[in-house]
Amino acid sequence: SNNSVMRERVHVNRTMKDLVADLRLMKSVLLSQYMPFLFAQRQEIGFPSRTEIDVPSPKTTQQ
Repeated sequence: SNNSVMRERVHVNRTMKDLVADLRLMKSVLLSQYMPFLFAQRQEIGFPSRTEIDVPSPKTTQQ
């Protein structure tokens, strides 16, 4: 009975890790599919690009 509880915990942990991995994969696929569209929309609307915005680099913000 203790063995079955441990096996169930291992199964749940493995399932959660698989789910997180699947979500990360889906996120990267969706971003790669829609990034060109999003960049085109941003330019069409007139949002400034990163080079036009004065954003401090991470090195200068760390103390």
